Amino acid sequence: MPIGNIECIFCGLKKPGSREHVIQDALGGVDVLENVCGDCNKLLAANDRVLAVESPLSVFVRRELGGGGPHVWDVDHRREGLLLEARTTPGTDSTTLVPQMIFDGNDQLIYCDGDESGTLGPDEVQNRFYSRLRSAFGHYRIHGPRARKRDHKGRDMLKLNHVERIRNFYRFPPRIYCNERLTDFGPKGIMFTLRYLKEADRARVLDMLSKLDWSKRAKASKTQLGSETPEVHIQFCLTHAIQAITKVGFNLLAFLCKSTPVNQDTFRQTVQWITEGKSASEFGDESQFGFIDPAGVAELVCPPKSHKFRLAHDLTTDTWKMYASFFEGKVAAHVAFKGPNKEDWATMDVVAPYDRRMLPPKFKHWYLPLATRAVLEVREMLPTVLTQNGETRVLRSD
Repeated sequence: MPIGNIECIFCGLKKPGSREHVIQDALGGVDVLENVCGDCNKLLAANDRVLAVESPLSVFVRRELGGGGPHVWDVDHRREGLLLEARTTPGTDSTTLVPQMIFDGNDQLIYCDGDESGTLGPDEVQNRFYSRLRSAFGHYRIHGPRARKRDHKGRDMLKLNHVERIRNFYRFPPRIYCNERLTDFGPKGIMFTLRYLKEADRARVLDMLSKLDWSKRAKASKTQLGSETPEVHIQFCLTHAIQAITKVGFNLLAFLCKSTPVNQDTFRQTVQWITEGKSASEFGDESQFGFIDPAGVAELVCPPKSHKFRLAHDLTTDTWKMYASFFEGKVAAHVAFKGPNKEDWATMDVVAPYDRRMLPPKFKHWYLPLATRAVLEVREMLPTVLTQNGETRVLRSD
């Protein structure tokens, strides 16, 4: 049902309202604010995506909620550390191989997950992959790499994806893969991706495809069970992630405070930080805020299948501090932002189960800080995930 005109807490203008999730929908949030305009909701969605799909939280979004996750690799150690395309398996930390063709020197190798090969058989694996790849490459030759969405129209397509670099001691020959299971191939169009390290690799593969005898099959069809200890590569903009985490704290106050007006007038600096990235020296200091060692929020005792947040107001500096224990405390974050407190409490603890409404908050009258330490290394961010290797590439917005 459409929401009528409201005074937006972010821009202060009277506009048609929208349903802004207090905690991002992608993180399992259910409760909503209805005093956020559609324009601001759309504007803030980009940072929400960074937090839920690209940041360390995405590992658990995928595992706990079945959503999108970071890129992971599996490895064929029998071929000198050959990296393979994989995806994290919902409900576990393990990986599943996706269907792919590796152009390793003069060899063309078809890989897929062992379960699929056992169901279809090696000949059918190659037949399905080749027939749809041929269709996608034919469409690519007509529309090229800049094909628009309207050019798709349910057709199989091929897109190009350049990889900047890989971790030392692994090999990354060019490959074509798709994220669809071979057993799910049907009338719906399939998107194949050519992923490569060097421009020469891209040109070589496209040339090979143009000359390929589609009646012949790859040199070998290989199957491999997904690894229990995946490679995890996480690349995200820390500034945007901190803005999105700060928005959670701001939204919680707007949703739960009874006496404190929470809007762009009373929290002007905070709103400017969330919406525009201004005052970064105060709010975006990654040495203090952002992702932290989960041990720093251990005393919050996050219940099963829930996030837990503590909001504490420091009257001496008129600053709110939010400590976030995401996904049962597996990932933690800490932010601080300016704003008043006119409530009769100084500290609030909130439990937010996945896909269910928040539990009634608990209030305390005293300011209760926690000892936190900001971290950037993937093993410190995700100490509960067992990986072969983890690599975090952090970008910062100017």
